[in-house]
Amino acid sequence: MTSTVRCAQCGAPFRAGDERFCSFCGAQRPARTASPTPSIAERFAAARADPRLRELKLRTPSTAGRAASNLFLLGILVFFCLFAATILGKFRETSQAFGSDAALFGLIPWLVLGAGVFALARHVLRAGRFHSAELQRHLARVVDERIEVNGGKHVDTTYYTTLEWENRTRTELENRGRLAGQITRDEIGLAYVKDDVLLDFVRLDA
Repeated sequence: MTSTVRCAQCGAPFRAGDERFCSFCGAQRPARTASPTPSIAERFAAARADPRLRELKLRTPSTAGRAASNLFLLGILVFFCLFAATILGKFRETSQAFGSDAALFGLIPWLVLGAGVFALARHVLRAGRFHSAELQRHLARVVDERIEVNGGKHVDTTYYTTLEWENRTRTELENRGRLAGQITRDEIGLAYVKDDVLLDFVRLDA
């Protein structure tokens, strides 16, 4: 059922939907009143009133993919460190024949090995922090998304999402590529966060 649009000056109805001027008094057709856009606070309130929220807060998303990724990277870093240590040992054996002339070049294997050990230690600490972190479930609004591309021949892409919480503070979190393709800016939903990683996001606002 459609509502009748009447002239603001004489009260006569407009007979056609595209009629711009009143056929009785010539007054211009009143502009349509746009529906008010709900505020962010109202949208958060609507999401909190969603009947699915209670059940969703009991859900625990899988971390198997993250664990597999951590183990894979751990294996690569361990292999790199062992390889660098082997190269260092071979270099020390051959450098004895050249005396002090090879001392400067002897720093290179040490630097490579040091970089590998540093990366390994950093990864182990971060993986341990992620494993021990408590899973958080909070309502949030998607503010922004970005990607970070590293590497040359073998490109490594990391996805980041900036979330705004109900208290209007914002946090940037890392997420997997699958999730990045499912969420869009300005939607409100329940965010599942562990450490600095966004594990999942379920939209709640209409």
